[in-house]
Amino acid sequence: MKAIRINITVFLLACFMYEGVAQQFPYASPFSEMREVWNPAFVSFDDERVYGVYVRQQWLGIGTKRAPRMMYASVQYPFKDLNMAFGGAIYSDKAGPITNNSIVINYAYQLKNLLFRKDRLSLAIKARGTQFGFNATEEIYREGGDPLILTNRNSAFYPSVGAGLAYITNPRHYENNSFFFGVSFLQAVSTNLLVVNNDFERELHLFGQIGTRIYGLNSYWELSSHINYTFPQILDIITNARFDYNDSFWLGLSYSTVNDIFLQGGFYVRNMDRNYSYMKIGFIGNLNVSQTLLTAGPGFELFVNYNTDFRY
Repeated sequence: MKAIRINITVFLLACFMYEGVAQQFPYASPFSEMREVWNPAFVSFDDERVYGVYVRQQWLGIGTKRAPRMMYASVQYPFKDLNMAFGGAIYSDKAGPITNNSIVINYAYQLKNLLFRKDRLSLAIKARGTQFGFNATEEIYREGGDPLILTNRNSAFYPSVGAGLAYITNPRHYENNSFFFGVSFLQAVSTNLLVVNNDFERELHLFGQIGTRIYGLNSYWELSSHINYTFPQILDIITNARFDYNDSFWLGLSYSTVNDIFLQGGFYVRNMDRNYSYMKIGFIGNLNVSQTLLTAGPGFELFVNYNTDFRY
């Protein structure tokens, strides 16, 4: 029975190896609009209210029931006069028999005009509560009798707290070229996960972002890298190049060190109301080209953000 339990545990971790760069957090996205998911310091980083929905489906070749899937809905709200911002989100992350349903609250305090005129440093914390679920009826196994299988369904709740910081030389579009970076530590404070008398430790996750925006006439290039590290030794780096034309549409190409290739594109819907609001709709198609996952099939990501800008 112990051997069977170990095999199931290995399967659970394997599902998350790809989907979460270890398993306990969703796999990072090349979308720059999604940075606040992994670093709370990016919440309303440019003084905009943002209401968003994001969906990701991986490994379409192995069937949607067992393929990793994430759904995320969030709000970001700045308080400019107080130099702070709040964010909240709910999301569901599913991989085979494993489901993580979470509620997230982000708080960021922003320091402005530190080294340059209009630069910004954001310091933030993230509080997260997650309901972990395991449905053995969706598992594939050769032998029965393991307690994890016999109970059919298991669930457990665990909270965690993380922190992050982010810096940008100029958050305003089309004024000057800008440089930005960020780093966050998630599950810095966390309880272990207890499922059927098995105590699973919550690992510390490190997410880093660094990049630049180079502006031209009515367009810009954004070049960036995302570094995802889970202690003690799991590392993934995503390198991105994105071209945005006149805040009308964008195209981008990304590569991950887990052998993922991403192609993204999106467009803006402008002049929605008198408050300078607009909508952004983006799409990513990706394929893992490693020998072990090539047959798993492609995946996709989709987000829709409604942004309201009250700076004017």
